[in-house]
Amino acid sequence: MSTELNPAKTAGKAEAKETTAAVKGKVEAASTDFTAPKRWKLVLVLYLAGIGMGALDMGIVNPARTVIQNGLGVDDKVGVWVFTIYTLAYAAAIPVIGKIADIIGRKPVYVLAIGLFGLGSLGCGLSQDFSSLGLLLASRAIQAIGGGGMMPVATAAVGTIVPPSKRGMALGLVGMVYGVASVFGGSAGSLVLDIAGQENWQWIFYINVPIAVIVVALGIWALPQENQSSDRKLDLPGVFILVIMITALLWAFQNLDFTNISKSIQDRDVWVGLLFFVILLPVFWVAEKRARDPLIDFKYFGTINVGCTLMFGAVSGILMMTVMFIPQFAENCLRLPSGAGGYPTIIIGVASAIGAPLSGRLTDRFGPRAVLGVGVLISAIAGFMLIYWASAHPGIISNSVSIFVMGLGLGFLMGAPLTYLILHLIPESDANSGQGKLSLIRSLGTTLAPAILVGLLATAMGGLSGKVMDAMPPMEMSAMPAMTAEAPEAGGKMPAGQAEKQTMPSNAQTNTREQKPAPKATAPKTKAAMGFKMSDMPASVQDKVKTADVTNIVDRSKDIANYMFDQQEAKIKAQMGTVPPTVEQMRAKYLQDIESHREQIETAFQMGLNEGFSRLFWFYTILSLAGVLLLAGLPSKRKIDAIINPDPDLGLAR
Repeated sequence: MSTELNPAKTAGKAEAKETTAAVKGKVEAASTDFTAPKRWKLVLVLYLAGIGMGALDMGIVNPARTVIQNGLGVDDKVGVWVFTIYTLAYAAAIPVIGKIADIIGRKPVYVLAIGLFGLGSLGCGLSQDFSSLGLLLASRAIQAIGGGGMMPVATAAVGTIVPPSKRGMALGLVGMVYGVASVFGGSAGSLVLDIAGQENWQWIFYINVPIAVIVVALGIWALPQENQSSDRKLDLPGVFILVIMITALLWAFQNLDFTNISKSIQDRDVWVGLLFFVILLPVFWVAEKRARDPLIDFKYFGTINVGCTLMFGAVSGILMMTVMFIPQFAENCLRLPSGAGGYPTIIIGVASAIGAPLSGRLTDRFGPRAVLGVGVLISAIAGFMLIYWASAHPGIISNSVSIFVMGLGLGFLMGAPLTYLILHLIPESDANSGQGKLSLIRSLGTTLAPAILVGLLATAMGGLSGKVMDAMPPMEMSAMPAMTAEAPEAGGKMPAGQAEKQTMPSNAQTNTREQKPAPKATAPKTKAAMGFKMSDMPASVQDKVKTADVTNIVDRSKDIANYMFDQQEAKIKAQMGTVPPTVEQMRAKYLQDIESHREQIETAFQMGLNEGFSRLFWFYTILSLAGVLLLAGLPSKRKIDAIINPDPDLGLAR
């Protein structure tokens, strides 16, 4: 074996090491020259408090939706506006307020945003005392405008109050607070309702008020004021066009049904919203190109690096929204009653709390591209585990381990890397605007995701009733006098297809045929259809399956059986004038048979619903793997280091 070294190769490696060391030294020097603001720890807490409050509010209201509707005396169609108006106002406010922060400074914008959020929360609570839906909707809009200001501004600010070499770690804290607050939001809402009582749902909103007052008071005193250029002006035409575009797009998403795209696209709310967005898109492009200080400077936001970063934001938003389906999935896998599935999501919160700060430290060391790569790979692994392990073999271990890995992957994606990229790819003068665009794109992803994911799950729900019917026991029909005239040969079993088609004899048939009791030897056995198809039953009966869970599906099956017996008894009484006692005996026996088939029915329901979740998790997995392709458009750590401290002598400057 030759031990001869290649001099050129060796020299190249040495030069690369020297260059890397030089870059590292420059970055460390930049960190050394950095001066942290006074009371920077308090400043960090104040910004994290705003992030946590905004993220918590996104989930804390969800458990109270029905309670709020009932308290105000409105139906689902009206009640959904409590959430819709927040989504629309939040998304529209994000880019505008971010730009305002770039012009006049973070401190006044952040303090005002916190104040608006607290004022909106107070109004939401008072709406319960005054029983006013109008006050609630107006207050939710004010709350959303405040949230749209404090979230991106606080996130951008955190990255500027610590040395450049520690930004990843600080942004990891942002990801941890945001992730944990988002996951625990639903549980917090349930806890508040349990303590205060459902009739006192206003405390879900009042809880924000004292926190907002404290943050505003301390913020006025402690937050640093940046020196801003007075010649920058807000691009009002761009603001107007962008707000309409975002509102139109989100409105279309809110009304889009992915279970039936062809029909849904014909909905006026959908196609008009999409049409407005498509028409205004080139108008906005031209307006921004002509603007002196554009709301979105395409010189930065049109680059491959920034474009891929924003697309990653949309991917992470969609992946994060998958968490909203985990409670129902956990309930099904663990056979928990409805409402108890929120507790297993604590596992996701713990995993995110581990992954987010870890991703921050790794971002400082290896760069955001490497961390995002680890994040999407962990998410893809979690997807496969959810499909082939937790869904196929439901149990506490398979479910807990799978959703833990899911939370770990989300912790890597929702925290430091994306914000780190934006802060370094966009000039510091536009940092708030850049973070606002990232938050907006992520919000669009979170808005689009439910429409897609619900559609995937709904495809399985449609076939659940058939699976449940198949799992129900066969029925002895000898006690059904009116049905024995058309019974199959002695001892035979009616095929499933024939059972579905079987109907009761008409009155004419009854009058022309001699009614003879069938011998017990000829009693057929059939599934519980008794001439009924699930699709032919009233919506109230079908909903018993659609709204069931694995813990009550057997009771719902008995309800369906009782409905079919009631319908048959009515027909028999109409034809014969009386109902033989044997029919009630048959009813009692059949209900006992259903109870004896409890395990089969529950398992059929459980696995049938998990088929729908598997489709959902396949989408999650494929989207995670698609994120790998976006990595090619992201800058390496070497380039990021050069951006932090450009040095022409090293040939690394942007």
